[in-house]
Amino acid sequence: MKYAWIERNKLRWPVCVQCRVLSVSASGYRQHLARRKKILTRRHLSETALLVEIRAVYAEAHGAYGWPRVWRQLKRQGVRIGKRRVELAMWRNGIRARGKRRFRVATTDSNHALPIAPNLLGGCYTDLLAGHGIKASMSRKGNCWDNACSETLFGSLKVERLHGMEFKSHREAKDVTLAWLLLYDGSRMHSTLDYLSPAQFEQQAIASPLALAA
Repeated sequence: MKYAWIERNKLRWPVCVQCRVLSVSASGYRQHLARRKKILTRRHLSETALLVEIRAVYAEAHGAYGWPRVWRQLKRQGVRIGKRRVELAMWRNGIRARGKRRFRVATTDSNHALPIAPNLLGGCYTDLLAGHGIKASMSRKGNCWDNACSETLFGSLKVERLHGMEFKSHREAKDVTLAWLLLYDGSRMHSTLDYLSPAQFEQQAIASPLALAA
């Protein structure tokens, strides 16, 4: 697991630094990569070996990946396999991405005789923003782009990690959420970024002008 973590985050932190923090040797890491490459570059994998590789990728993504992302990750790791074979292997073994739960949309019913509380949020909310140096932003009527990005992020967090989980403390919930955010930014594939993680996309964007200049 330590070597897998180092490999996933080698674009973010130097390998030597990660090895020192995780108390492993750089030579051991290189030997691990050599052994893994030798295994993964076999032209044909048995069904059992393929399932092991699929389950490893699936586990590292905490169940967030369906067959398209699993196939792409295997391809990046040097596993030469067809997408259809990965799709069938996952289907046969019941391996699927965590899906969204169905819910019924229920809007507020204002036609009632119950007491109505005043709206105290507007003064509290704006004061909180101002106290933290945050500027509020609103788009024009009927334009939902101001919330789209944050809603997508929190929707993915709920679907991929929080649904069905029970936490013993706020600290545990925060740790799980932070771990997911690090995964989301560092290694999780995003289809809108050509199946790169945000960190990988940023690194690529930074390197592109340098490559063009050279």
